[in-house]
Amino acid sequence: MVSNVVIPLTEELEGVAPTGTEESAASLDPSAEGRRASNMEPESILSNVVSLREELLVSRERTALQILSELRRLQTEQQLGYVHVRGMPGSGRFALVRALRTLAAGDYEIQWVVRAQHPALAAHDLANLAVRLCVATTEEALIHPTGAAVRALRWLSGNRRVLYVFVGVTSLDTLDPFIKEMTTGAVLLLGGVVGELPTTSVIELPPVTLDEALRILQWDHSESAELCAKTMGGSLLALRLSRCFHSSGLMTRGMVTKAVHQSLKRHQNPVVGLLKILLHDLEKKSPHLVDLLSFLSFFSPDGIDFKLITLETHLLPGTLVDLFSEESTAGGAADAVATLEKWGLVQTRDGLVFLHPFVQQTIRDNLNQERLPVFGVAALGVLTTAFRFDRERPSDWIRAAQLCPHVLAAITNSRGIPGIALHFAQLEYQLAKYLDAIQLPSVALVCAQEALGRRMSTLGEDAIAVLESYRQCGGMERTRGNWLGACHYFEKLVAAAQRIFQGSDETQLVEPLTELAITLAHMGQANRALSQVERGLAIALSSAGIDYHPIVARALAGYAAVLRLVGATKEAIACTNRAITVWEKVAESTNSAAIARILAEWGAELLREGDSEVAGRALKLALGMLPDLADTQAFRSTINRNLGVALFVRGKFAEAKNRLEESMDVMRRHSGSKMCYETVPILWELARISRTMGDYVTARNYLDKALQLQRYVFPDERHPDFVVTNYELGVTQLALTNPNAAREALNAALVLHRRFIRVGQDDLQIATILHELAFVLLSQGDLNTAQSYYERAYALKVQHYETREHPDVANTESMFGQLLWKLGQKEKARELLHHSEWVFSSRYGSEHPKTIALNRLLEIVR
Repeated sequence: MVSNVVIPLTEELEGVAPTGTEESAASLDPSAEGRRASNMEPESILSNVVSLREELLVSRERTALQILSELRRLQTEQQLGYVHVRGMPGSGRFALVRALRTLAAGDYEIQWVVRAQHPALAAHDLANLAVRLCVATTEEALIHPTGAAVRALRWLSGNRRVLYVFVGVTSLDTLDPFIKEMTTGAVLLLGGVVGELPTTSVIELPPVTLDEALRILQWDHSESAELCAKTMGGSLLALRLSRCFHSSGLMTRGMVTKAVHQSLKRHQNPVVGLLKILLHDLEKKSPHLVDLLSFLSFFSPDGIDFKLITLETHLLPGTLVDLFSEESTAGGAADAVATLEKWGLVQTRDGLVFLHPFVQQTIRDNLNQERLPVFGVAALGVLTTAFRFDRERPSDWIRAAQLCPHVLAAITNSRGIPGIALHFAQLEYQLAKYLDAIQLPSVALVCAQEALGRRMSTLGEDAIAVLESYRQCGGMERTRGNWLGACHYFEKLVAAAQRIFQGSDETQLVEPLTELAITLAHMGQANRALSQVERGLAIALSSAGIDYHPIVARALAGYAAVLRLVGATKEAIACTNRAITVWEKVAESTNSAAIARILAEWGAELLREGDSEVAGRALKLALGMLPDLADTQAFRSTINRNLGVALFVRGKFAEAKNRLEESMDVMRRHSGSKMCYETVPILWELARISRTMGDYVTARNYLDKALQLQRYVFPDERHPDFVVTNYELGVTQLALTNPNAAREALNAALVLHRRFIRVGQDDLQIATILHELAFVLLSQGDLNTAQSYYERAYALKVQHYETREHPDVANTESMFGQLLWKLGQKEKARELLHHSEWVFSSRYGSEHPKTIALNRLLEIVR
């Protein structure tokens, strides 16, 4: 069984191993061999719960049976049952999960543990489930964890034999993106849940029995032993720490008893009393061990990689610098960790160090006002240096996924510490970029806003870091479609940039003015938008000194975008042509990977907007400027693919195929494997070109290759990409006059589409599939079923385009009209055919083949 769950101290679950270690490092290997989900060993249940050899406690088995009984009861009343288990920190809640793994195997074939302290952690853990279910590749799970997580939950929709265990739940808002996708199954919540859930049953975790407590302590029966056992019976962590402290000679029974009595008087968890006495004693004998524990207490309990710390030893407090140096007088970090592990305070596995979160919390609470900032700043400093995220660098995705739990923990654990605002803000700024990249926009925006607030309070409004944060917040608001919010931040950005750069480097104003102008154009404020973007262009032209500077080209591209948005299409085309001419002049004297990336992004944007001619020119320039290095090969493949699509749209089929074939070759060479999954979308494009050229056999061959590769990676054919391949295959089989094969492929696409896509999310694709299926049914004489499909396709397309006057709607309308004529509904048929003819003649003119064909048809039906 492959597991991502870590059982740290006292065998109680406190986290999941961070994504991005050995398993996910292989995920960025684009070869299919690096991530075949089918390589997993088959097992009776799918679970990420670690099964330990240690005997389970009878008291926890009883509670597990109580939970199971309650889940069964809830699931007879509703599709989704919730049970909330409460208990003091360290009470052994995960022992329940281990017990349930066996006891509930007959009820739940899938049992999955999810960290619920933050949406990013939950997304990664559920994305790992998607990989195990073969509905996502490990690369998708790493780069698009939120999408992969949702895909897994949708695949399991309707399956009642799924048990989700959410650990560390503090607020249900954390789980909102995922709970709304869960329709059936059972949910176990471990933590102090805040929020409302339907029909939630609450179970209080009882103390372990006296016999179990004494067995864990491993003490001879005596009055003091029984007192300690009874007092600590609710905390397995306290019992096991006591055993370790006593057996290692660290504390006598008297000291343990004293700690327990003090905790009892103060109504504290006994762990607090034990650690206070221990830390007080260690501060005199081994202060370097206390310092190490204090430093580690700010990180996530999910496993701390010492390589991270040793890379930045200059940021550590003095005692830790000495501890991690080769000349350490204290025996070195490895010896220190071994000592702490012998005492039961940490565990190690595969080079990672684990602490129980309640141990961490107690250690932080024990730090005085002088020492608290020292270790908080050290942890934030190490992470700030290490956590740099650029979505274009593959290695950053792995590192960010590894560090994300620690960054989240350090931010949470350092709140309120004075003197750390700048470290804090920089970490939040980078974290916001990562959260936005993994499709958690609302959470990312909150993080970005907090970073902005800290930077402003520390640096004032006129600082470069504040400009970065304004731009980040504005961009995130724009992505969410909140144009008013985006406008607020971009106006602040322009005002601050003016104060900083007026009279010096005024070219720094061009991009802020362009961002503001595009936002205003989206808000319908055409005059203000044009005023801002024209001002930016004027600054670029006057400041650059030459009219073929990159800043001029970017200003012209921004001007063209605004002109398009305000409806000045002819002027936008002229401005776009002017921009590409400037870029071509720039390319004559510049060879820059950064500019190549700007051009490639602009070319892709133009392609989406339908300007395939200028898009092709921009993409060709990007290819010419991109250095031929190993780390640019995947990007080169993407540019070639987009260029192939641009050429295809312009009707240059042979050249388009050459570009796409080159894109596929580059990707295969880069991956070192012919079974490279990233070539599937390229095979789709090649099939479309071949089909357009009338070469249906070659088109089918390309799609057969795509299917072969997809089935190699996903033998159960569960991935959404099968929707596209089956659809393309169905259309191709139809062109080859194989209606039965076409119907089979299109039906497969439709069924799979419904498993993954919710109503209203991708209705155009399902409408397109229904249209083709209706045509097959029409050709096979199944007119009634064809009618229902055409009706649904037509309604979905009108809903998507919000008009009947779109060629795609008119295409379905014309086919629907022909069907209704055959069914004898002649009045409705004539109306649909007349309207579709009017749309095509208005859009394309009377000489268009579709218009001519419809006119001929109308002569027959008059």
